[in-house]
Amino acid sequence: MKNLILFENFDLDKFLSNPGEYIHNDSEEIGIGTYVDSYRGKGQILDETPEFWIIEPMDSSGSRVKVPKDLVVKIPADDIGSITSGMSSRENTKNEINNFSDSIEEFMETSVTDEDGEFKYRGNLKTAMDFMNEIVVDIVSLSKRDPNMKNYKEFDRLVSLIAILADNVLESSPQDKTLKEEIEKILSFVGSL
Repeated sequence: MKNLILFENFDLDKFLSNPGEYIHNDSEEIGIGTYVDSYRGKGQILDETPEFWIIEPMDSSGSRVKVPKDLVVKIPADDIGSITSGMSSRENTKNEINNFSDSIEEFMETSVTDEDGEFKYRGNLKTAMDFMNEIVVDIVSLSKRDPNMKNYKEFDRLVSLIAILADNVLESSPQDKTLKEEIEKILSFVGSL
């Protein structure tokens, strides 16, 4: 009977203009698509089992957690805007991290070569250091906007690429102590984020 009433009252035009209103309204009913709060934090229900809701927390890297059904509380519809803007912000952060990683890969493709069985940086050392410092400044700026940045799997790729580039630059001039100190500072700083 409940489904029949829902079907009769369903307005397709309103649904298409604002799907969140139909998925998350002010009723007490909780189901897939509902934003809830629990001991695991705020999140959206993605699936269910007989005893658990499967939730994607808003402050994680897209992981899913199981929470007992009786331990979730529906978030008021008025608060959904701030939650969904957080999700949008998370996607923007991931995209920016991927852009940084892509630019490092492009930089290495043009400047790191395999000679004598070793990968080494073959360009201007100042250019490489300026490039790495710019990336670090961008990462710091991004981490201030999204403190959860370090929890995203995209961040792991970025850190790995920075370390690879730093190693290749260091291999090109292993006797330069100033270069080594500057690279160690960059790696230490990125590692501390």
